[in-house]
Amino acid sequence: MQGITARAIAFAALSLSLSLSLSPFAVAHAQAPDTTHKFSGSGDFGFVNAAGNTEVTTLNVGEQLQYAPNKQLHFAQGLAIVYGRTDGVESASLWQGNLRGDRDLGNRWGAYALLEFDRNTFASIDRRFQEGIGALYHPIRTKTDTLSAELGVGLVEQRSTSNSSVTQPIARIAGSYRRSFAPKAYGEEQLEILPDLSVGRELRINSATTVVAPLFKSVALKASYVVNFDNDPEPGRRKTDRFLTTGVQLSF
Repeated sequence: MQGITARAIAFAALSLSLSLSLSPFAVAHAQAPDTTHKFSGSGDFGFVNAAGNTEVTTLNVGEQLQYAPNKQLHFAQGLAIVYGRTDGVESASLWQGNLRGDRDLGNRWGAYALLEFDRNTFASIDRRFQEGIGALYHPIRTKTDTLSAELGVGLVEQRSTSNSSVTQPIARIAGSYRRSFAPKAYGEEQLEILPDLSVGRELRINSATTVVAPLFKSVALKASYVVNFDNDPEPGRRKTDRFLTTGVQLSF
């Protein structure tokens, strides 16, 4: 618990220092004083079909929160849980959480800081923390289309269920494309590549495809397909986990 608290404090300090160090740039490019404070969020509930290190169909829950104190600064937090039991025995246990701060440097460029946590006992991952910073660029940024590219560095601290630990510096190459079809209706594709910088042979790749279609003002149907690949998994484990999720999203 102390480790989690320390990382949360470190992330907050990193985001604050990022905001302060880049504030003169933002002021120079501001058209007028901006007093916008926007808070939004959503919650997900549905069914997930998992394949890879565990084969199961069970329930999943998740939530996302976003806060924008002004037009240049954005914060996001997310949590997703997949858990199931079959005949009284645990058959799925996946926990993922993240904190992220973004600072816009004009309409195209920006900087980010992030902290992520995940736990997947069926892949023999007891806990894994990832901290990172980097730059981002938007080749396309319109009301309907957003294309983003990110490049950064980070540190991964991983502990397996067999109590072995490893700490590795990594590079982070990521991209996303989001197409809005109507208010609160969109499709999104995300890709993240995480090569290890110390050993050179380890590589993780994460991808997510998401489609959201609104039913009512604050209720939507959501479907997603997530693939997590690790070319050097824990002994006896598979390299790929896949998750197909369908359910309901409540937003505010």
